[in-house]
Amino acid sequence: IDIPSLLSLENNGVSFFPKLQSIRPLINKISQRELLNTLDIPCPDWMAIPLETPSTIDLPSDWGFPLMAKVAKGGYDGKGTKVIKNSRQLHELFESKGEEQWMLEKWVPFEKELSIISSRDSKGIVRSLPIVETYQNKQICDWVFAPADINHDIDQMVKNIVSSLLAELDYVGVIAIEFFYGSDGLLVNEIAPRTHNSGHFSIDACISSQFDQQICITSGIDVPMP
Repeated sequence: IDIPSLLSLENNGVSFFPKLQSIRPLINKISQRELLNTLDIPCPDWMAIPLETPSTIDLPSDWGFPLMAKVAKGGYDGKGTKVIKNSRQLHELFESKGEEQWMLEKWVPFEKELSIISSRDSKGIVRSLPIVETYQNKQICDWVFAPADINHDIDQMVKNIVSSLLAELDYVGVIAIEFFYGSDGLLVNEIAPRTHNSGHFSIDACISSQFDQQICITSGIDVPMP
């Protein structure tokens, strides 16, 4: 999203849901991670690759291969990601990245991939669909299991994280947050400021779908519970 161009519309009375200022830190994976770090919300260890092509890079001492490389903007459904298995592939990434900004992420050994779809209305009321476990096919969410088979503590931690983020951003609209869960605990993987493929089950399975939530919030009418 080209926020600077859209700001001219907002300054002329056009309303956006979510607000452009709420989206701003989320459209870039690096600024996403900076926000999470500022709020002490757990996420995988990461580092930005300098824009100028480095000849080498000093990795933290506790990092090893493989690594996950992610383009900062524009990647989704496995696009804009690369598994880096050795130093040679890391150097090839440096040479091929052009002017795009990339980040490196410490490899996360996870047991489950989780996702939550939540909404926040203009009154600050947060509503969430059931937390789901997502199953991927070629790095695209193929199906979900809802509700996810997780204990109460993890359920509450997921919901506390999403509520904290929505309040911090003064976010009004629908948002999706994806998590890893495993030996390193619960970690935020990515934030999507929109409806999301892991919430499509809500069309048939819930009283109100993720799309119903977005439409009601945008229209300023009462939002039914999921």
